[in-house]
Amino acid sequence: MILKNKRYDGSYIQMYVSDDATWQEAVDEFIHFLQGCGYIVQGYEIGDYISEQYHFQKKEVQDLQKLMDELQPRSEIKRKKKRK
Repeated sequence: MILKNKRYDGSYIQMYVSDDATWQEAVDEFIHFLQGCGYIVQGYEIGDYISEQYHFQKKEVQDLQKLMDELQPRSEIKRKKKRK
């Protein structure tokens, strides 16, 4: 992945991120790229932003787990306890 930004003076800032990079490494490199472009980026702001933007996904996973727990037949749970 190549991140590239043309600067006000006509020069470029360019960063290369390996195709083998994990998503965490890619995020780290993107933050460094933003900082190199002059953005003031702080960790807590990124965490807050991601939490706000993607909170719905966390809730969906929690709701799905709750639904799966509710759908498990109670008789199956009782049978497992009796066998012990």
